[in-house]
Amino acid sequence: MIDDPNLSTEDLTDIKEAIHRAYSRQGSLQVALSQNWGLQLGDVVALPAPYLEIIDGLVEWAHSKGRALDLLAMLWRETPGNPKLKEAAQRLLPSPAAALNQPQTTRNMIASSAKGVPASLEAMVNPRSQLINFGAFLEKLKVIGSAICRVETPVSKGTGFLIGPNTVMTNYHVVEKLQANLPPGNVVTCRFDYWNAEPGADPKGTPVKLRRDNWLRDWSPYSDSDLGAKGQPTDKELDYALLVLDSPMNASRIPLALSTEPPVVMREDVVTVLQHAKGAFLGLAWGVVTEFPGNGLRYRYDVTTDHGSSGAPLFAANLDLIGLHHAADPANDPIYNQSVPLWRIARELEANNILLTSL
Repeated sequence: MIDDPNLSTEDLTDIKEAIHRAYSRQGSLQVALSQNWGLQLGDVVALPAPYLEIIDGLVEWAHSKGRALDLLAMLWRETPGNPKLKEAAQRLLPSPAAALNQPQTTRNMIASSAKGVPASLEAMVNPRSQLINFGAFLEKLKVIGSAICRVETPVSKGTGFLIGPNTVMTNYHVVEKLQANLPPGNVVTCRFDYWNAEPGADPKGTPVKLRRDNWLRDWSPYSDSDLGAKGQPTDKELDYALLVLDSPMNASRIPLALSTEPPVVMREDVVTVLQHAKGAFLGLAWGVVTEFPGNGLRYRYDVTTDHGSSGAPLFAANLDLIGLHHAADPANDPIYNQSVPLWRIARELEANNILLTSL
């Protein structure tokens, strides 16, 4: 992440003008944004609007996230020959060479960043890496772990996570066969604490049944394209299911919060999936974001998952919740796994009159 310093109004104006000069058409700006950040302009700016207002809104939104310089760097990488973008990037970015992803220059920038200054033994060599406070990370991980469960149905196992005192989110396809005839919910178990974290801990975890009736509060199907068919998913194919527990969990178990606000997720960002792969104890695997298919309706990454991982939460490196893991490359030699962006699911829930505060 390239941190936003205290950018002045003049700096932001320069960024906006540079983007307008480099991307004179809305379509080309949209392509760059969707391919690199998985977003549509309409996700962050009210449309329709005059093009200059769209650029202004995009930069102000990125700045509100502390990512205006990331936006500048990304767009410069897409059009490195544009003189106006180059001028703004070289003036504002802390390491223009690293922003262009030139490894040989990046490796040398430690020694050459300032004449007469000896190279440091430690330095930032990857602008996509970030330092995270260990104590805060560990505490957050414990909270997250207590919210994740193994979802056990008579015909399948998956992963889910608490998003309200008595509401668990998982994939629709985990409960698809049950949804067809809606048997009593107590045939489904959500098993929390199934991670064998401490000596002497109950290896059975904390099993909780679903409500007997009306246990499926809301759901959205997956897309045929998720299974390898041609085409793209629609914004109504989000592959989620909200399961209602038989009783609320103890207040000490904190649900994971959803947000309708899109995060900034970039290619090469480090991400992790916490999952019950093959139905085993809770585990986690790391990887990086690789692409944004479906015009940003999916995140793809090279994180290792397996059967039973469906419905697992996807996190950014700092453990911000960003996705609902749901699919893998259907090829014989797979190269990606895939999530649905959770902010899109959150917006769909509210469109279905399910307030996030009511979960």
